[in-house]
Amino acid sequence: MTGAAKSPMRMLRAAWETFWYSQGNTFSLGLFRILFAICLYLEISTTAWWSVFAIEGGFHLPYVQFIQPVTAETFGWMLNLQFPFILLLALGLFTRLSCSALLLLQGYIFFADQMNFRNHPYFFLLLLFLLLFSPADDALSLKSIIRALKNRRPVIASVLGSQQLLTFQRLIQVQVCIVYLYAAFHKLNFGYLSGTVVEYYMRDELLRGRAGKFLEAVLSESSLFSLMDILYSGQTFLAISLLSLILEFGLPLALWFRKTRPFALILGTVFHLGLYLAMDVLSFSLAMIATYLLFLEPETLVSRLRPILLRERPQGEWNGQTQEINKARSETSWQ
Repeated sequence: MTGAAKSPMRMLRAAWETFWYSQGNTFSLGLFRILFAICLYLEISTTAWWSVFAIEGGFHLPYVQFIQPVTAETFGWMLNLQFPFILLLALGLFTRLSCSALLLLQGYIFFADQMNFRNHPYFFLLLLFLLLFSPADDALSLKSIIRALKNRRPVIASVLGSQQLLTFQRLIQVQVCIVYLYAAFHKLNFGYLSGTVVEYYMRDELLRGRAGKFLEAVLSESSLFSLMDILYSGQTFLAISLLSLILEFGLPLALWFRKTRPFALILGTVFHLGLYLAMDVLSFSLAMIATYLLFLEPETLVSRLRPILLRERPQGEWNGQTQEINKARSETSWQ
């Protein structure tokens, strides 16, 4: 082998092209599309509550000057119009049209005011933009069923997806890692590292969240107060701050490596479920957990489902049965 073939630049280029232009099964991407559509549905009620400044007569500080506030009636219409497109996205029918319409409707509301603390809609807009160009409707979709019926192919095999470029799936993965890293670097300040920021947000939210309501239902008043004394201590808030920072720095690295990925998926899921239970952050938490499907090896899920759904058998078993059938045919008089 020549020295040029071993050069670092050639190896780096080959790794780069493999990362962005490799092919894989689209089943995980199709499953993510369905779960993400559910998250979009859940986010509408949150948008209706927080984005009221997009309505005429309220505070108005647009990102772009030509985007003007709308009437309350138009605002409600823009929210309700999203439901059929979210349904189409979940079903995998007219996916690009649905993504485009949702980008326009949600984008207008988002850019009408500089509500910088609402980073969840911004993340959703980025995912919608990437799904717009991805083969997300290739699996688990009405489009795949129609394609199978048209081409007279097995429906289940078509629903399980096909081999496609993973470029836009990779972009979603990279975007998820950017979210974690940006959040982690943003937390590198005295207020967060001292536990003050976590205490500010969690002191009131903890009892009002799902976890707090559950604890109120199962614990006596004295036990609840004792537990609150522990949870509301400065050491607890400091520990939560440091653990979340470690996770947000560690997950973007651990998710990429096969040996560390299972631990990253478990810890990340627990982390986001904790956010939901403690602070009632539902749609964003579910969306982040749904993106973990894209970090699985492309064939992982479909390789488990294909033998069950298609009733495939090991090659040796099929060969044995073929030999028995051929022997039986040779013994019959009508062959």
